[in-house]
Amino acid sequence: MASAAIRSSPDERSAAPLHAVLGEIARREGNWEEGVRHFEAAAAHLPVTWVYASLAECCWRTARLARALECYRRWAEEAPANGGPRLGMANVLRALGRFAEARQHLEKAGELNPADARVHAARGCLHASLDEFDDAERELSAAAALDGSLAFCRLIGFGRPFFEKLAGLPEVPAPPVIAEAGAAPGFSAVVLTSCDPLYLRKYGPYFLASYAQNAPRRSLLHLHLYDPRPELLVEVKDLFARAGIGRYVVSGGHVEVNDGTDYTRRVIYSCGRFLYLPAWMEQYRAPVLALDIDAVLENGARQLVEFAAGHDAGLTSREPPDSPWLDILAGVLVANPTPAGLSYFRLVRNYISHYLRAGEAHWHMDQIALYCSLRMLRRFADPPGIAWFSGEALHAGIWHLGHAYDYKLADERLARYRLGGRLKPDERSGSFPQEIWRWLIKR
Repeated sequence: MASAAIRSSPDERSAAPLHAVLGEIARREGNWEEGVRHFEAAAAHLPVTWVYASLAECCWRTARLARALECYRRWAEEAPANGGPRLGMANVLRALGRFAEARQHLEKAGELNPADARVHAARGCLHASLDEFDDAERELSAAAALDGSLAFCRLIGFGRPFFEKLAGLPEVPAPPVIAEAGAAPGFSAVVLTSCDPLYLRKYGPYFLASYAQNAPRRSLLHLHLYDPRPELLVEVKDLFARAGIGRYVVSGGHVEVNDGTDYTRRVIYSCGRFLYLPAWMEQYRAPVLALDIDAVLENGARQLVEFAAGHDAGLTSREPPDSPWLDILAGVLVANPTPAGLSYFRLVRNYISHYLRAGEAHWHMDQIALYCSLRMLRRFADPPGIAWFSGEALHAGIWHLGHAYDYKLADERLARYRLGGRLKPDERSGSFPQEIWRWLIKR
């Protein structure tokens, strides 16, 4: 409705509130680029505080750091008693490496909002950036205690006793193979993905079609399935046949969930491949390119494997840096079976295993393990050599979908990767919250 009203109105001033509506829709959907476009159009004629606050967040998320800082400062000038813009400025300044200024704004945000868990979390992130590990753990624990939505901050650890405890955890064997074809030795790389049946049906056709067209030459596809039923293999083999994939391994296993919650099960679905990755590295003795099932190999992944050659791992750092739970992305990585590569991914495995055994399954656990394991190895042992994938390298080879980014499904580039239809909707996708209009009125 807002888009139609904008098209029918040549007056940019009267269209400003409609751009604000579309900006807020984009912000809630995580479409930060669209959010910037609409909020900039709104701010030109509707310079109200909440528009600048939302624009600041969208600019921050899209690495427009100078513009984000400008918007946060304007918000702070118009709302001097609000600690939110101070917190935002601190995050941007930390990303810019201006740590002393970031600390000043965090102190002010803490004075204005002393019970705000996000201030403690931001302090913890700042301490981690400065290698002040004990202070980082203290502040992050305080954030988790104040706000249940930040409970994953309890999982962040850097100390030697914790490191030594993780090093002593047992091996995790590879799960059983339930189907394979053409998997004789001699492959150049393994492309690994894992999912549950729901995501296989939703994103699998796109992933498999793009793999068939763009995978590294002489590569092996390894698909790991959580909680597969026997009849699912019929669907899997049909997908492989339609995509033209004749060289693959399918493994499967059932997920044991102590507390019985769907949330815990979904966390394990998201990070479970790291429990088995060291075993697969030793089994294949070839580079393993691990991808989320909701990825599309746009122009091939060979360059990522080649870029990581000569290193122990290829990892993706968030640009700009954000926090210990986001700064190393888990959706794309290369694991090379070198001694240091195996040591690193064994520590990552043990990190995740430790918290699963303790009943602490939280979102971001895989990314926390990747980040903290690397920092601990740098502190206490021999760290792996890392090839850091830049945003440019990733954008050339990998295109991420994800249930939070369903707006991307309209992109014409996906048309060639459809195996007989569009993605099937499911209960995870969600739609824009129906309370949006009431929320806007309150603002």
